[in-house]
Amino acid sequence: MHLLFNQDNDAPASVRSSAFSWAAKVNESDAVRAVENSKDQTAPRSQGQEQNIYRGNVNKCSLDQARGNGPSGSVPQIIPCGENKVTSYNPRESASSFASASPTSTSTWLSNSPASSSASNFIPSDIDDFPLHDRWSGIISDLYGYAPNGERVKLSDPPRKGGVDTNGQNSPPIHATDFSVRSIRDTYDVIKMDPPDKDTKPKPTDQTDPKGKVTAEDLVAEASKLSIHQKDDPVTPAPTPFTKPIDENVKASTTGETTPIDISPLKQQRKGSGAASEVEQKPLDLDAVIVGAGWCGVYLLWKLREKGLRVKLIEVHKDAGGVWNNTNYPGCRNDTEGQVYQFADKQIWKDWNWKERYPAREEVHQYFRHMCLKLDLNRDIIYNTLVTGAKWNHSVLPFNRRWDVYVDEKGTTKLLAQAQFFIPCTGYTTEPYIPPIPGISKIPQAYHTARWPTKLDLTDKRVAILGTGASSIQVIESIGPIVKHLTVLQRTPNLTNPRHQEALSPVSANEHPEMERRFEKMKGTRTGLEVEYIDRNTFDDTPEDRRAVYESLWRRGGQAFWFGNYKDLLVDPEANREAYNFWLSKVRPRIHDPVKRDILAPETAPHAFGCKRPALEEKYYEVFNQNNVDLVDVKKGDEVVEITKEGVFLKSGKFVELDVLILATGYDAAIGSLMKMDIRGKDGVSLRDKWGQSEWYNADNSPTFGEDVKHVYHDVKPPTTTTKKEFRSPFELQPTVAGPSNPQEQDEEQDPYTTGVQTYLGLFTSGFPNLIFPAGPHAPTAFGITPRLAELQGRWVVDLVYHILRTLRKGSIEATEDAEMGWKVGVEEAVEQLLVKETVGWYMGCNIPGRRKEPLFWFGGVPEYMECLEAEEEGGYEGFVIE
Repeated sequence: MHLLFNQDNDAPASVRSSAFSWAAKVNESDAVRAVENSKDQTAPRSQGQEQNIYRGNVNKCSLDQARGNGPSGSVPQIIPCGENKVTSYNPRESASSFASASPTSTSTWLSNSPASSSASNFIPSDIDDFPLHDRWSGIISDLYGYAPNGERVKLSDPPRKGGVDTNGQNSPPIHATDFSVRSIRDTYDVIKMDPPDKDTKPKPTDQTDPKGKVTAEDLVAEASKLSIHQKDDPVTPAPTPFTKPIDENVKASTTGETTPIDISPLKQQRKGSGAASEVEQKPLDLDAVIVGAGWCGVYLLWKLREKGLRVKLIEVHKDAGGVWNNTNYPGCRNDTEGQVYQFADKQIWKDWNWKERYPAREEVHQYFRHMCLKLDLNRDIIYNTLVTGAKWNHSVLPFNRRWDVYVDEKGTTKLLAQAQFFIPCTGYTTEPYIPPIPGISKIPQAYHTARWPTKLDLTDKRVAILGTGASSIQVIESIGPIVKHLTVLQRTPNLTNPRHQEALSPVSANEHPEMERRFEKMKGTRTGLEVEYIDRNTFDDTPEDRRAVYESLWRRGGQAFWFGNYKDLLVDPEANREAYNFWLSKVRPRIHDPVKRDILAPETAPHAFGCKRPALEEKYYEVFNQNNVDLVDVKKGDEVVEITKEGVFLKSGKFVELDVLILATGYDAAIGSLMKMDIRGKDGVSLRDKWGQSEWYNADNSPTFGEDVKHVYHDVKPPTTTTKKEFRSPFELQPTVAGPSNPQEQDEEQDPYTTGVQTYLGLFTSGFPNLIFPAGPHAPTAFGITPRLAELQGRWVVDLVYHILRTLRKGSIEATEDAEMGWKVGVEEAVEQLLVKETVGWYMGCNIPGRRKEPLFWFGGVPEYMECLEAEEEGGYEGFVIE
């Protein structure tokens, strides 16, 4: 065990004696270490001349020697180091090579202040000269450093000045400023230190302790003399943040199959460090833990690792890919062009080619595999592991602050890692929403599109699909021709855009400059896509010119008619209606049945065009011309009343017989994946409580909405008992919040700036230091392309984390409440002038009945958002408290 002290002669000998006695009892073979940090290494040192930090070694220091009663005097032997910087180092150098060195002059090794009950006396006054990044409580279990070549090395048993190591190799002296001190343990970890190896364990020489044994009681007693422990600080491992084990069924994968936690990375990391199953179970000690191997997760792992930080990524699935691990329903493919739906780094895309303009789910998954292999990311990803929660461990000492990250292991919680930063990258359309329809638990084959079984053949089946979002459009196009009968239960028409799918040729080397220009252009667009809004208003053009613009955008396909339209599309109701009229002219002629035509493409717009995400389609409307396809408008009176084993009862009295029910009912968007984990910040406050979401989640992290449909999720089993809530139709037009359903009444009863989701910069929330959630709420997540946002946010986050840990050498960063409130005001103001505000949907957080209506995303555009991040950095992070 190593200790850091200052050279000073003012502290009483009793304090010195107590310190060395306690240190020797913890590890008698290696009791005291110090690191030299002198500006003038060549000048002779006199007693008390200046405060320096030395490196030294005590070999076989007995309790008598430590107390000053042994033959070596009152202090252990200290060997000052030389002035040269390290060029090589042999960590196997034996401690015995220092045994013959002469001791330095007597020194107290404590700080200037007299001995007191404060643990800070144990910290050198110039400790800020060291880039300490881990937990500090006066005890350094292992001393690590970074050599000039960036290699992280353990500074155990270093060579003495001008000497030769035990292997006969030349070993230059080590300068303290060449290294970073690492792995400073908690005080309660003292009694859990690994025992010294048998061949180095000293023989007992202390006559007062003939057996030479050290007990936990001895350690606590000795430590209490130095007041290391706070009054109520137990000398036990940190408790889990949960009051009871997580439901054993929560660990299942999306296919319903349970998978054990992969702890092989822990075993590999500890391999050869000693016997010890206990050693294998120790939590990982990291700078950052990332959750989720989607776009943001893999980018942050890649870039944080390049910075030399210790980081691991935890992924619940067996492969990287984020939401693409879940969405394996029929016809699943990307609604963004593949050539822009990737990272802009040339080393990745130069040898990757998309086969189709809008790639299928399998091709996107292959891209993730390609990327992880290309960047060698898999070695730092822990797969098949479900993170159930994280708890902030606050300390008065900033270096001792960290997140305890818990995972599920066979139905119980396990502390997997401890890290200064906790970065959940869990996606904004990850957790499915299933409406609480009576009887939904009775039907044996009900599947949400986000939890699709791996092998499900719908050929010649009677199928009903509830919802007409993007996933539903793709499913309907795929299964319409093969099922026996299909009933589409539509709530709101989807104002689709044409896909115009086509095969792609490989990108040649000659086209690389053009690809680079495309990526550069996308940095400045409002959505991160290639298309950008036209810089004029709709009615600035003549009707003929306007029609020509619309036709051009329609021919281009994709999201061009949405994101490439006139700049007042989402602002001016009349301009929006003009665009909708053009859309009707393109869609209605394709639908033969006039009843179906009025349901799918009504003359009166169901909502402002573009204020709900338009899906892409190729033959969606033609499917409804088939005789085996029916369409029900559940929003206009014929809603679902009850579901039985045989089918669905509608309000009109009609009964729809079916074999399979498909739920395309959307997601608990933006916040669902965060709420699925039990995240607790300062004082144990839950993130669910802070954001007003506690009523929506059970103790086992499952959602409370649709309590009796847990089997539909396929990652939990139905509970044996359920608490029934008053039934609300899942198709209510307006949300109900604390009684009033009128948004105007809602604003009068609840302050929108102090309730609901609260973030700063869409990345932080006050009360939760070192918690960062990229691609989450209050960022341009839903109105931007995810790979581009992952890069833009990711670069800023990586710079911030490195700045805190390495440049400032600080322990925590936390958003202030004032900054948080200011950002929420900005989010509200950004949506104030948009037609989105009047739309009921997941953009406004009210697709789930009972949720308050509030903007969940930043609608000001990606460039403006990045300007806010850059201004925060240039201003010295004024919206934060850094300690």
